[in-house]
Amino acid sequence: GGLIMVGDGINDAPALAAATVGIVFAQRASATAVAVADVLLLQDNIAAVPFVIAKARQTTLL
Repeated sequence: GGLIMVGDGINDAPALAAATVGIVFAQRASATAVAVADVLLLQDNIAAVPFVIAKARQTTLL
């Protein structure tokens, strides 16, 4: 198991870096948040997060 952190601001950067997976939204994210993120979502849509998780799981099964 692990922890997923979703954030966008400079204040989120430490938590994003500490999380197993850090996800940020490109349209809102600070440069610091982007630098430490593992996943950069191009659309500002929280509903995309479950899709990203599902695709990551499928990828690890290949």
